[in-house]
Amino acid sequence: MSKNPKQTPKQGNTLFSYFSKTPVKDKTPQKDKEVLSPRRSPNNKAKTSPKSTKKSSPPVTPNGCVAVAADFTPGDLVWAKLAGYPWWPSLVCDHPTTKSHFKGGKKPEVHVQFFDTPPSRAWIKASNVKPFKGSDGAEFQRGGQFYTLNTQIRKGAEEADKAVKLPVEERLKLVAFLQPSDSEEEDEEDEHVDEMMDLDPDIFDAEMSDDNDDSIKENKAAEEKTTETATPAKSETPSKKRTRKTRQAAGKPKRRRIMSPDSAEEESGDEFKPSGSEDDEDSASSGVDEDEVSGPESGSEPDSPVKQKKKASADTKKATPLSSNKKVFTPLSSNKKVFTPVVSSATKSKLSLFSAPEPAPSGEGGQSESSNFVHNRLDFLKPENIRDANKNTPTDPDYDPRTLYVTQSFLDKQTPGMRQWWELKRKHFDTVLFFKMGKFYELFHMDSTTGVEELGLIYMKGEHAHSGFPEIAYSRYADALMQKGYKVARIEQTETPDMMADRCREMARPTKFDKVVRREICQVSTQGIRTFSQTDGDVGDAKPSYLLALCETETQDGVVYGVCFVDTSIGTFHVGQFADDRHCSRLRTVFAHHTPAQILYERGRMSQKTMQLIDGYASVLKEALSPGKEFWESSKTLKTLHEESYFKEEGEELQWPEAVKAMMSDSDSLGLTAAEGCELALRSLGAVVWYLQYCLVDHEVLSMKKFEQYQPLDRAPEKRDTTTFDTRQRNMVLDGVTLLNLEVTKNASTGGTEGTLIEQLDTCATPFGKRLLKQWVCAPLCQPASINDRLDAVETLMEMQEVATETTDTLKKMPDLERLLSRIHSLGLSKRATDHPEGRAVLYEEVTYSKRKIEDFMSALAGFKGAMKIVKKFSQHKADLK
Repeated sequence: MSKNPKQTPKQGNTLFSYFSKTPVKDKTPQKDKEVLSPRRSPNNKAKTSPKSTKKSSPPVTPNGCVAVAADFTPGDLVWAKLAGYPWWPSLVCDHPTTKSHFKGGKKPEVHVQFFDTPPSRAWIKASNVKPFKGSDGAEFQRGGQFYTLNTQIRKGAEEADKAVKLPVEERLKLVAFLQPSDSEEEDEEDEHVDEMMDLDPDIFDAEMSDDNDDSIKENKAAEEKTTETATPAKSETPSKKRTRKTRQAAGKPKRRRIMSPDSAEEESGDEFKPSGSEDDEDSASSGVDEDEVSGPESGSEPDSPVKQKKKASADTKKATPLSSNKKVFTPLSSNKKVFTPVVSSATKSKLSLFSAPEPAPSGEGGQSESSNFVHNRLDFLKPENIRDANKNTPTDPDYDPRTLYVTQSFLDKQTPGMRQWWELKRKHFDTVLFFKMGKFYELFHMDSTTGVEELGLIYMKGEHAHSGFPEIAYSRYADALMQKGYKVARIEQTETPDMMADRCREMARPTKFDKVVRREICQVSTQGIRTFSQTDGDVGDAKPSYLLALCETETQDGVVYGVCFVDTSIGTFHVGQFADDRHCSRLRTVFAHHTPAQILYERGRMSQKTMQLIDGYASVLKEALSPGKEFWESSKTLKTLHEESYFKEEGEELQWPEAVKAMMSDSDSLGLTAAEGCELALRSLGAVVWYLQYCLVDHEVLSMKKFEQYQPLDRAPEKRDTTTFDTRQRNMVLDGVTLLNLEVTKNASTGGTEGTLIEQLDTCATPFGKRLLKQWVCAPLCQPASINDRLDAVETLMEMQEVATETTDTLKKMPDLERLLSRIHSLGLSKRATDHPEGRAVLYEEVTYSKRKIEDFMSALAGFKGAMKIVKKFSQHKADLK
């Protein structure tokens, strides 16, 4: 390279002035005017010269025989197998661009056209090409290499049989005119751009000058010819077709890629797109390679082979302004004037894709293609047409948002797997369904849109919205949705394909809808329903999540409330009934001390002030239950608790929890009548029991028999001397307003714990200690004796620094024993193993879940061992305790 530019009167000071011209070896005119360059070696001349027609020799096998690829010629009938697809009858033919049917190299390939509808073509490895000997051959019969029940393959074999009888010239007429795919054109264009980068400057200028003079006429002629003769590809826009034909007509040295925003969105890396069968929906695999999925439904054969040589997605191409070119050059104009770059609007739109993505506005999908999915075009899903299962509109007082009306005719048109999904969705319309298919949980239609927008999942190809994730990642994705206020239903396969086959054989006339593995909902999880089972993984943070049911009735003196709240991860029920003032002070205190994660209330029977209080908790999930049917009466609650086996072991008598027994009338020997002043409390308990049944966790929570009767801290005392201290009042009363104003548990600005009293005091080492500390702070002691006892305990710990340090170290290693005991209890339920869908579920990560069960049990034993160690440690210092 010269250090100083060499100006010429013809060109002036240009970029090429800084380079020395490479001497031309041969002055004779050449078609492509090849020159040497640092990037092209003379050894590659055979590859780049258009006059060189010598092909690479076919590979030789270790035994000295020529590979089978060299034995095939255009017009031969073969069996071809594309990776990931079954053997398919095919016709050997030349590639439309290279005009050759064979590729040499280490892995030789043969170009074939499949006998498919519509016809399609691909390069096949030579080892995957076998001669076609007719459909009556032994290889196509049962037990043969090419035997299949796929109707499309059998139809292709019939067409191949007809072609066998034809001469080679007639067979070649069967080759359809298929344009090169975008991936092939890009490969060719990349090579051509590299060649243009190495051309001599004079040659380059001459070509640009010729291009300016002749390109308009040539492009126009090519467009007219293309409109009359070309067969358009299925996924191309008219503008793209004209651009492709124009480049072909203008000759390779003059090819330019002109991309518009519309055409860029429609590019695809696949060479062809055969029409897919709806049966593929039943064997989807969440975008993971088919070979890596070993689920019950992954064994079905694809409908037709699809070339996947390049796996570049459409989104990747949208973000590539210049195809995949490694270098960029700026062509000089024919009049040798200095080029002034002008950025077109199309280029600006493509460059904008490199900027940081902006969050999508609420209510709009994160991806533009979400509006084109099938579920957005269904009439019964349009807002003005939505009905519940009883055909009530959303404006109807009896409207049930949990259900959806779906016509039977629509269900009859679905595939067996998709019909199964719609059957479950119409009963859980407000719930995101994690639909198990093999080793993956799949999300379809509107649930898939939720998964893409909220979880960052990716849409899979197809007209149906579809996304998914592996089974082992369930806890992470389910927890993320629940934290955002969604309800999640985990749907498992409850039989294997062999069990399904046995069931169908026992049926007189099984239909196509019977020939699909059964699936059942194993659990519905919400913010207020968290059991932290083995599939949920870790037990989560120490913060309790209460499910609270509320009902009320008007009296002459005011209003009476019945409440029942439970943390399902621990299983302790708090049931109570109390009168309240017109400001709902006691109810506010309940909400402040036991902040609910989900509220159940009686539809149409709540007063306006109560609804205002409930609506004030914006982040809390609220659900209205139908009176009588879902929000049970007290008699129905007691009857259900009596009939179910919640409070009795197998072969034993019913044992009522003491707190529930205290709410039953003594005059009723059957125990089906509520005691006076407990009707609303038992009704609220009935609402919680119904919802636990709906979520399929009733047995594992109620069978723990942990019930407590809730009494307001400021319950009205009997008459007493106001000058004396009431020894029966153990705790100070801090209502909800006081706790908020003092910022005891949450601040008034953000609702978090920053700057609050609990944040400064909470140095607890265990999760159950954190929950107990919050109860102490919200209801501090007010009896002098109790306060002095606590002060003495703190003083003793400060004096015993060595023991306190050892105790703290032991406590830090202890797990959440309260939640671990609840989890271990549910694992030992015989009812769950026999009558619950969880006992029938086919789990592919069963080994992982079994390890978690053992780890939980060992962790609980280690925790109790540490607790006993602490007790023994303090027993040795009993004399020092105050």
